[in-house]
Amino acid sequence: MKKIIVLVLTTLFIITSCTDSTSDKVDPEKSKMKTELANHAFTKALKIVKEKTETTECSGDDCNSGIENPEDMDSFDFTNAYNLYNEAIEADPGNLDAQLGAAISRILALLKDPEFIKLRNAWWNVNNNFDLDSASLTEARLKFSNFINNAFIPAIDYSLDRMAILDKPENKNYVYLITPEFYDETEGDTFELDMTEIKAFHAILLSVKAGTNLTQAYKIDLNDYSLEGIKNALTKGSNFLTLLNAGKMVSAHNKANEAVNKALDAIEFLLAETDDQDNDLIKNTAKTVDNIYKFKDNLLKIKDALNNPYELKNNGIALSLTISNFFNNAPTDLKALLPDYTVSIENNELKVKLVAENRVSLIFPDTTFGGLLAGNPSQEDIKLFTEIYECSANVSCYDGDPYYHCTKDFTCKYGKACSTDTECETYEHCGTDNYCANGTRCSEDSNCSSGEHCSTENICEYGKRCSNDTDCDSNETCNTDSYCEWAGDK
Repeated sequence: MKKIIVLVLTTLFIITSCTDSTSDKVDPEKSKMKTELANHAFTKALKIVKEKTETTECSGDDCNSGIENPEDMDSFDFTNAYNLYNEAIEADPGNLDAQLGAAISRILALLKDPEFIKLRNAWWNVNNNFDLDSASLTEARLKFSNFINNAFIPAIDYSLDRMAILDKPENKNYVYLITPEFYDETEGDTFELDMTEIKAFHAILLSVKAGTNLTQAYKIDLNDYSLEGIKNALTKGSNFLTLLNAGKMVSAHNKANEAVNKALDAIEFLLAETDDQDNDLIKNTAKTVDNIYKFKDNLLKIKDALNNPYELKNNGIALSLTISNFFNNAPTDLKALLPDYTVSIENNELKVKLVAENRVSLIFPDTTFGGLLAGNPSQEDIKLFTEIYECSANVSCYDGDPYYHCTKDFTCKYGKACSTDTECETYEHCGTDNYCANGTRCSEDSNCSSGEHCSTENICEYGKRCSNDTDCDSNETCNTDSYCEWAGDK
């Protein structure tokens, strides 16, 4: 038995001795060389982005860059730099320059990610083609969702891992110098990145992570972006805005707290700096110290609101906001928190209206809004706080301001009461509801000012008469009713 034990131990010793692979060995020189190559690749990519995005010409307020179509962004490639930084980390995980470079270049490398390219091309088409049908918008929105889940979130997670290694107490004296050569200049200022900037960047990544958790917590995607599809989604009982993952809400709250704490750490580090601040990106000087303390005070307020009841006041009503409770006990359907409403399509427009016809009949299903408000506030408190139904037969608008009236929806709208056009301003007419509205009365286009036309309701409206697009300004198109309307940047 003893011989067997000795034999086994001897065999294990030989195996472990012989399997010391080169991947386990730290090679600082190789890591340094890879980092220098990565820096060069990063600089090269940055130069291309700078050249492509520089303003080439301006006409009035409109300026053009070198990007005229999505393919012009194909040369924005930080993947080589990212790969080299990773190779540097493999050679020496303690290379903090490589850790920082990898964290930054991983995010910039998304510009060449296949999911981003699909998203970029789809949204470019949506933004530059005003006649796209809902199917194109649905496809673009699907690509956005795929990019967030399959590319953006993994990139943020990777960069957070790098920052977790870099942002440690033992690295408090770490400094990275950005020389003119790094941004492709022969001369210029050298900037210093110390732990203030590192912690600030870390805080930004944590806040972004909190935001991505929110996008995964609730159902926010639509299967159909047509008016009918949007109407169906907004209607109570649909799965739109229903809870998918309660854990993501908890994680979002935790990451938000981490982000605030990390930002506070950055401020404390900044305030403790005693070195020359001339080349720091974030400076602690006599000119900036007041703003630093103001920012710190705001962060402390945000931290308090994230974790403790926070009082909000409006219209004489005080409500207690409990964000922590809302995130840690997320409601299952956000739509169910709203008063009853209807969704319809009228004249090719989406209309959302409250079912309640007056202030008295308006009922909120849950006056805590899923635990967001503490103390079970009354229906009246919520109505006064939100100022829903601003007016009624017994409540006038803005202390009886004659230039406002109460609409049938019980909200205050500009326009004084009238019976004839002469009672209105020169640029107004007396509408069918006997209130002054914008637009003078007309019988033909010549009655209107330049840039207007006489509508079928005999009211002057924006958009001059036209027969084709050449009659309109550069950012307008001649519509089927034969007047110019805005069409965006062509």
